[in-house]
Amino acid sequence: MELDPVPKLFVDRIRDYKSTQAAS
Repeated sequence: MELDPVPKLFVDRIRDYKSTQAAS
């Protein structure tokens, strides 16, 4: 299932945020 550009960016942003939180 292909995700739309906007949701994809949103998920990617959340992923990056979670990674930052985990790194802290």
